[in-house]
Amino acid sequence: LARYDEARACYETLAAHDQAGSESWQALIRLYEDAGDWYALGTLLGRTADELGPDCEPEVLLKAASIFRERLDDDARAAQFYYQLLQRDPFHAVAFEGYK
Repeated sequence: LARYDEARACYETLAAHDQAGSESWQALIRLYEDAGDWYALGTLLGRTADELGPDCEPEVLLKAASIFRERLDDDARAAQFYYQLLQRDPFHAVAFEGYK
């Protein structure tokens, strides 16, 4: 647990100074996933989507939506990510089903 806390603090510090999608962001995503810290993971993916804008990979939006819906029971927040994806691709089947 101490090593997790140390690693988390280090990667959070690095990520604060790096661009979204950087190696430190990817490491932090893996760390949050491994620890099951769904709120932190969903929030970081949301920040990634915000910072990258249209350059954000659709998989990031889908993953964020899935976390908020399935892990955090936050359908309203999940819908925001599905909507962002539908703005890019109105016929995206998964986003369409998730947004309904």
